[in-house]
Amino acid sequence: MLTQARISIPGKTFIAGEYLALVGGPALVLATNPRFSLTITARTKPAIEGLNFHPDGPSGKFLSLQSDFFKNWDMSFNDPYSIGGFGASSAQFALLHLFYQKGQDIFGDGQGQWDLHQMLQDYRQLSSENKGFPPSGADIVGAVSGGITWFERSQGRVQTFSWPFQEIEFFVLSTGQKVPTHEHLQGLSQIPEVVLSAPMLSLHEALSRLDWSQFLRAMRQYRDALWNQGWCAEHSQKIVKTLENHSEVLLAKGCGALGADVVIVFCEKSKSPSVRALIDKSGLKIVASSSDVSPGIQVELSSHQKEVTL
Repeated sequence: MLTQARISIPGKTFIAGEYLALVGGPALVLATNPRFSLTITARTKPAIEGLNFHPDGPSGKFLSLQSDFFKNWDMSFNDPYSIGGFGASSAQFALLHLFYQKGQDIFGDGQGQWDLHQMLQDYRQLSSENKGFPPSGADIVGAVSGGITWFERSQGRVQTFSWPFQEIEFFVLSTGQKVPTHEHLQGLSQIPEVVLSAPMLSLHEALSRLDWSQFLRAMRQYRDALWNQGWCAEHSQKIVKTLENHSEVLLAKGCGALGADVVIVFCEKSKSPSVRALIDKSGLKIVASSSDVSPGIQVELSSHQKEVTL
C-alpha cells in the first residue's frame, strides 16, 4: 500500500466577476502556476498536528469536524506565494476536502467519490459570517477546474477555456499592499447586477468567438463599472493609470475585492519584453503570465502522477 501522496492546485486570479459571483452571477477565474500543494503521509500513531490553518477559517473548521479521518495522516501545506490575492485559503480547503472525499481512491484502497457541489456547499457554509454576503466559492471552482473558468453558481454552469488569444500576453502582478478587504465585503449590502452583468456576458461571448477586440472592450467596461462604484483601492488605481500611460499597455485592471492585491496587465506579445521591463522598473512583482496558465487539481503518488478520476 502506498503511504504518501501530493495533491496540488493552481493559484487563482479573478479576471472579472468578483462581485457578481457573490450573488450567484458569473465570474471569470484564471488558474496559474505556481501551485499550492498538500503532501500527505500515513501516520503510525493517530494525531492532529502539522497544519497551521486558522481554527476559525473554513479549513480549520473542516479539519476539526473531520478529525477522526485526518488524525491518521501527517499533512504539510506549501504556499509558493506567501502573499495575498492568489487563493491560499480556498486552496487549503479544496485540497483538504478532495483528500477527505477521495482518500481511499488516492491510496489505492477503493473508489472514493468526489463531488464539487459538496465541496462548494461545505466551503460556503463554513466560511459564512453574520455580515455581508457569504463567499461565492468561484475561486475554488476556478482553481479546481484550471485554465480560465467561467462559473455561474445560480445556473450551475462551469465552463473552462484555454487562453485563446495567442498574440496577446498578460502579466499577473502582486501589488504588495495589504488592505482589509474582508471588512469591505462584510459591509456590502447590494450588488448592481444589471450594470455589471452586461460586460460580463460580453466577455463570455468574446471568449467563445475568439474576439480579442470585444474582450478588451468588455474588460474595460467592467473595470470602469467597478471604479464607478468606488470598488478599487487607491493604490491599485494609481498602478493602473501609471501603466496605461504607456502605449504598449492595452489594459490594466485590479483583480479581486477592491482590486487590492493583484493587477492584471494585457499587451501584444511582441511588446511583452518592453512591458515586462516597465513593470520591473515600477517595482511591481510579476507572479504569472500567459505561459503559466495551469490545469486544475492534480494528484501525484511517489515519483509518478496517478490518474484519479475526479
